[in-house]
Amino acid sequence: QIPVVGLRVVATATSIYGHYREGDEGTITRLTQVDPIVRWNRTGQEQKTPRTQIRGFDCVSLSDGQAAAVGLRVVAIRNDNAGATGVVIKVGPDEVAVRWDKDGKVAPAKPAELKGVSDVVLVDGEIAVVGLRVVALEDSSFGSYHSGDTGTVVQINASDPIIRWDSSGAVAQTDRSKLRASHHFELADGMTAAVGMKVVATTASEEGHHAAGDVGTIVRIDPTNPVVRWENSGAEYLTRRTQLQGVPPPIVPSIDDEAAPSASDAPALPEAAGVEIIKVQQQKCKHAPCCYHVDPDHWRDFNHGIQPQPSPGCKILILH
Repeated sequence: QIPVVGLRVVATATSIYGHYREGDEGTITRLTQVDPIVRWNRTGQEQKTPRTQIRGFDCVSLSDGQAAAVGLRVVAIRNDNAGATGVVIKVGPDEVAVRWDKDGKVAPAKPAELKGVSDVVLVDGEIAVVGLRVVALEDSSFGSYHSGDTGTVVQINASDPIIRWDSSGAVAQTDRSKLRASHHFELADGMTAAVGMKVVATTASEEGHHAAGDVGTIVRIDPTNPVVRWENSGAEYLTRRTQLQGVPPPIVPSIDDEAAPSASDAPALPEAAGVEIIKVQQQKCKHAPCCYHVDPDHWRDFNHGIQPQPSPGCKILILH
């Protein structure tokens, strides 16, 4: 094919200087006596390129008629992958290679099974991708979710994501202006706050709403902090996320654990001056360093399989 200004080309080899890679796409912007000058899409740079390392680009069209190009964001519209989003990283004559957002893996795809999609940007500047955890900033006009509800992006439409909401399990297209990424809502232990999540206070509230070790449930999330319903009072308070840690589910004992003593054989809890007993449903304690994990039925330390020896200032967490 005769090189002309404006001709779209694809690299058939990789530049020894790293200016372009095999499969990169570009456009001829100028001609010289020997080789054309190409502006490469991936880098935006113009480079004199040997004509033996490029070929004319026969446009590969997606299902919506848009030309496939390296860097184009696409969404799958057919098969089991429908709704998944990714980025085109290579264009071939019959298929394109896509790096999928959900797992970061590169896989081939038929152009007819894809369509172009512009970035769906949430209010915090985060690009919505399948699998992203989000939180609602306002109530749904149709009652599908409420302010503070958390969910997961399961599909991307042309302008808004589709969310599966934790509180109801409902799947609904959601106005992106009402969403922000939930990783901005990390607790003190790095866990992401979510509606329905059990939490434990690491420090006492300055306002007296809760004490260290109190357990509660997140009922909604305000712009920066969760609202917790505390078990000791039943009251709901906005709580600084830096004062909270997630509570993992309780340990389920093995059915064949015949060596464990019965509840009737368990010795009474020890009495020691200054020992604080806290009842929480969790299998790992993050109040360390001097904190024991005690199963009240078996009266043993989960971490070491030995009966703990409490001392003043220690906290005993009873799993129940």
